[in-house]
Amino acid sequence: WRMGEASGHLVDRIAAHDSTTETALSYAQAGAINGDTDTALSFNGTTSIASVPDNNGLDPGSAFSIEIWANPGVDMVGGVFRSLFVKNGASASWQLQWNGLKLEFDVETNVPVHHRCQSTANSPMTAAGGWYHLVGTYNGTTGDMVLYINGVSAGTLANTPFTAFNSADPVKIGRA
Repeated sequence: WRMGEASGHLVDRIAAHDSTTETALSYAQAGAINGDTDTALSFNGTTSIASVPDNNGLDPGSAFSIEIWANPGVDMVGGVFRSLFVKNGASASWQLQWNGLKLEFDVETNVPVHHRCQSTANSPMTAAGGWYHLVGTYNGTTGDMVLYINGVSAGTLANTPFTAFNSADPVKIGRA
């Protein structure tokens, strides 16, 4: 989802997984690339959300990555929890989130067991005003998880291989 829409639903330009619910979004905001005419969305950090209905194409496989560009509007502080990009609800599958000053990539199995890869130090993106490329990867062959901030490994977690839970919940962007 490029999130360059002027209003309405977020359009998935590749696989037709468009959003169906949008709450408290600010459209047509400046994006990460200076001078780019395609715009971004602004989420308020508490109630803003875009929701995409469940679809088998959004379930994790034996290996997967999730990524998002984020620009925190406020300085992150200890004790603040913010989900950025999640597929969870009553059950969980995967999520990329801030937990205080740390960034986390969390994947749940159907047991349920959470496998949580956390940045090893306070995230360099705890200050407002900068764009950050955030990626969580899971290698289904080795079981390893890696969290990247701007292309640099910020945390790793060694696991035995596991199968990620395929939640029937929607994908949510900006869920606080």
